[in-house]
Amino acid sequence: MVKKSIHFFLIFLFLFLFKNNAFAIDEIQECFNYINAQDYNRAISVGQKAVNLYPASHLAYFCLGEAYYLTGEISNAIETLKKAEQYSSSDSDLIHVYNLLGLIYHNKGELDKALSHYEQSLNLKTNEKDKIPAYNNIANIYSDKGDLKKAIEYLQKAMDISEKYDDYQSFAQVEINLGNTYRKMKDFDNAQNYLFDGLKRIQKIGDTFWEGIAYKCIGFMYMDQGNKTPAEQYLNKALEIFKSIGAQKELEEVSRSITWLKSQSK
Repeated sequence: MVKKSIHFFLIFLFLFLFKNNAFAIDEIQECFNYINAQDYNRAISVGQKAVNLYPASHLAYFCLGEAYYLTGEISNAIETLKKAEQYSSSDSDLIHVYNLLGLIYHNKGELDKALSHYEQSLNLKTNEKDKIPAYNNIANIYSDKGDLKKAIEYLQKAMDISEKYDDYQSFAQVEINLGNTYRKMKDFDNAQNYLFDGLKRIQKIGDTFWEGIAYKCIGFMYMDQGNKTPAEQYLNKALEIFKSIGAQKELEEVSRSITWLKSQSK
């Protein structure tokens, strides 16, 4: 889920970064354009030109680092993002650098490093509403570390802020994450309540990717309870969505689960 979500993060970030800079440099803008078009090799090529032309631009290093990350060149990504950190001139610049470094270390499985960067990003945020994704990211770290109570604590913080600001989409996403965390705790009553309410809300918004996530988590919940028929039904719904939007990582995870379920029915 982590890596897929970064595409949505980048579209927002691209607009934010250039809105908050006095001018846009052609090569840097072109690098971000290639990333948003998912043409990562060209993004690297243009990004390398950008850092040569503008060696003190945090934006140039940020875009190149992101392109390296998305092609799996993790060492190059981290090294380049450290340059972006070096040339950042404001807290808002550093927030995005730390958040992306957190995502990279999270995907590497280096949870303590990821947590450190997420916390650095969180500590720089002054707008309460901006803390929602940071709390979500930190909750995911604690969930992966097996500290589910701590994960719920941070998800509850994200939910409270989402409700306070009537952020319907964030609220729905947090509900789904919260339901999945309760699933891991084997608290199936809370899991079911949050997952189905989150599904209903996300369907109203029309967020297809998160609808697929909700179906996947519900399928896993039924798997954990030994209810194979509804588990397979919901996982197949998730499968169709992930196929339609090209969410490869989620598609592979759901496919493996369906294959396992079918093997148990023989």
